[in-house]
Amino acid sequence: MKNIAKELLKLGPKKIVVTGVEKENDIGAIAFDGEKYYSNFEKKYNTSYHGTGDVFTSALAGSLVSGKNLEEAIEISTKFTTECVRITYEDKKSEKYGVNFEKAIPYLIKLIL
Repeated sequence: MKNIAKELLKLGPKKIVVTGVEKENDIGAIAFDGEKYYSNFEKKYNTSYHGTGDVFTSALAGSLVSGKNLEEAIEISTKFTTECVRITYEDKKSEKYGVNFEKAIPYLIKLIL
């Protein structure tokens, strides 16, 4: 995965983030800023929902705009996305509507502050 990150960086961006990276029973993201790799992995639930990429990207952008560095932003984004998946997974009624991020917003605020 690190080689892929290096190759993507050659296309022009200053930083890259790759999501959906699996490691044993976990899932997460890696980032590369041209000098250092960052990653964070959380528990993988045996399911998938529409909207998790949007949730991750929004949390990443919000974290960076709030002054977090890339390493912190990756951790916040993976933790928040996983919490959204957990909430949706445990609430079988909400599965058909995509990932339930609304209930996890207080958790995101706690992570960012």
